[in-house]
Amino acid sequence: MEEPFTVVFFTPEVEGGKNVLTAEIPPHDAAGKVEYRIEIASQTIPDDGETVVLRFKGPVSAPLLLSHILAMFAGMLVGTRAGIGAAFGKDEKLLPWVALAMIAVGGLVLGPFVQKAAFGAYWTGWPFGSDLTDNKTLLMFLGWLAACLLALHPKTRRTAIVAASLLAIFIYLVPHSLRGSQLDYQQGIVQTGQ
Repeated sequence: MEEPFTVVFFTPEVEGGKNVLTAEIPPHDAAGKVEYRIEIASQTIPDDGETVVLRFKGPVSAPLLLSHILAMFAGMLVGTRAGIGAAFGKDEKLLPWVALAMIAVGGLVLGPFVQKAAFGAYWTGWPFGSDLTDNKTLLMFLGWLAACLLALHPKTRRTAIVAASLLAIFIYLVPHSLRGSQLDYQQGIVQTGQ
């Protein structure tokens, strides 16, 4: 929804013995977004005429967020290692299962708790919504699950592991939170896939 900009004036203050200008952006509900730009005299920041977008979220505990991030990166690291090993002829049996477990824990267990704390819903991907981050996580999990099952047979092991590793790398190249949760200010509800 396009609304006209609201002018908020800077207030001169002294912080730590220095003169500063401050202005407050009012808080918004989780998944709310606000665009802003700063104009001082004849200077606009950013100077390209664009605006800065600020996205609001609910508080997420540091241990939960750190556990989620570490599990996802560990899954990616182990999965990439398994893919490289398989591509160069190594008979990878354990690493694909470790990658699958890390992605399951990080993305399908901890991820929904992060999503709930930040934006008010546990899962907003398929089949309940079109949140791209949730759908990427599900696709990566299914890719590694298929690879692990195909890797049970020696003839399909290497190809399946390399394919799952390449799929995961491709998924990680898609920006996080693209088409994520966004507050519909008119209806007062959080929507996904916008």
